Amino acid sequence: MMRTLLCVAVVGFLVYGVWCHDDAQKNVALRNTHVEITPAVSPSVVSFAAAREQKGYVDAAKEAMAKGPIAVVALLAQWDTAGKTLSSGMEPAYDSARSLLVCWVPESHCTSDEPGWDTYSVVRGYQITPLVAGGDTARVDVEYQVDGESAEQGWNVQPGVAHWVVRLRRMPEGWRVVGTESQKAPSISRETTVRRGFVMQK
Repeated sequence: MMRTLLCVAVVGFLVYGVWCHDDAQKNVALRNTHVEITPAVSPSVVSFAAAREQKGYVDAAKEAMAKGPIAVVALLAQWDTAGKTLSSGMEPAYDSARSLLVCWVPESHCTSDEPGWDTYSVVRGYQITPLVAGGDTARVDVEYQVDGESAEQGWNVQPGVAHWVVRLRRMPEGWRVVGTESQKAPSISRETTVRRGFVMQK
C-alpha cells in the first residue's frame, strides 16, 4: 500500500514538473514574441539636427530602409515634426532622401510626388505601433497627441488624438512607404511653430 502511494506521489510530482516546465516555456515564448512599442516622446528639433549632421539625410534614410518598417516610419515622423515636410521642394538633399523612403505608386515606378500641403497639425508627441508585419509587407500606426490645427494666421488650440496608418513594402532598395492612402498633411512640433513664426491664435 505504501509503495503504491509512493509511486502515485512520484508520478504526480513528475507531471507537475512537466506542466510547470511547459508553462514556463510558453511564458518565455510570449516574452520573445512581444512587440516593443516606441513610447510617445516630444518631437525634438535638436535630435533631428544631430542626426542630420552626423549621417546626412541619405545615409539616415538608407540605414532606416535596411532596418525595417518601424525605423522608416520613425525617421519620417522625426523629420515631419521638425518641419521638413513643409519644406518639400526647397531642400534638395532632404528631398532626395525622402524620395528613397516613399513610393506612393509602385506601379508607376515611384515617379509620383506628394501633394504640396497648406495645412498642418501641431503635436506634442507620438507613439509608433506595428499593426501587421509579414513577408514583404507591413502596416504601422502612428498615434499623435495633437495640440492644435493650422489657421489662417497661425494655429488654433484643438487638443485631440490623430492616427497615421502607414503601408510599407520591402523592395530591392529596402523598406519603403507605399500607397497614396499613406500620405498625410504635416504634423509639426511646438518647437517648429516657434522656429517658423507660426503664432498660437487661441
